[in-house]
Amino acid sequence: MNEQISKNYLSIGQSIGLLAIILAVTIFLSPIMFLKGIIGTEATTFLFYLVTMGLSFWILFSIWKNKSDDYSFSYKVPKGIIIPVILLGTLGIQLSLTIPLSSLIPMSDEFAELFKQSLGNPRNIFTFTTIVVLAPVLEELIFRGIMLKGLLKRYSPATAIAASSVLFGVVHLNPWQFISALILGIFIGWVYYRTRSISLAIIIHAFNNFTATLPEIIGIDESKYDDTHLQELIMTDIKFVLIIAGAAVVAAACIYVLNKRLKQVPTPTVTRVEENKANF
Repeated sequence: MNEQISKNYLSIGQSIGLLAIILAVTIFLSPIMFLKGIIGTEATTFLFYLVTMGLSFWILFSIWKNKSDDYSFSYKVPKGIIIPVILLGTLGIQLSLTIPLSSLIPMSDEFAELFKQSLGNPRNIFTFTTIVVLAPVLEELIFRGIMLKGLLKRYSPATAIAASSVLFGVVHLNPWQFISALILGIFIGWVYYRTRSISLAIIIHAFNNFTATLPEIIGIDESKYDDTHLQELIMTDIKFVLIIAGAAVVAAACIYVLNKRLKQVPTPTVTRVEENKANF
């Protein structure tokens, strides 16, 4: 029984437990944010994220290594046009799904300002590194490298991808990022399921975060496109409708190409009897 549990670690319940560890570490180390007045917002956010997520990964990896017989990461990257197609598909999904759906949830001016202040200026090297490097690497190692890899051994691909994506959304602790993380997590999860490449997961995540911050980096005034105004533009401005429709076509085409070209990595199967024995 112990051997079977180890082989098929982890379950959805155990994944929720790992998420609870991340949140507990974050709360416990939240006093780090008081350093804002000393070293600045951007440097403090970088330090806080590095310490909290770094420590969380170390704890989760230690648990995973102790309970699983397969605790390695695959860093292989497919050759050819796969990377450009994946990046184009990521952008298409962002423009056709993530931005329109996120805009449906109203955000108060106060919260928007608080959210912006918590991250700092995207042009700052600390903020840029946090968003485009640290977050993709540490979050993908945790949510795809550990959680999804483990869930795929016990559940169907759809259930495993959905569960890891929901938990990935919850860890962001706000409804706007929940939606974007959920959508992104499903796409990354599908690519990971087909390739088992943590490198591809990190690349997709990093590109998504980079394109999301690009308007501020190049100096576009995003205040003109708050959620309310964006909803009106999406529903009334033909240019925005065409952009969304075009992006949806591009995303669908990229997913079709990827589905044809990405080789599916076999997942160890577990019989229903074995699965029931492994539940605890």
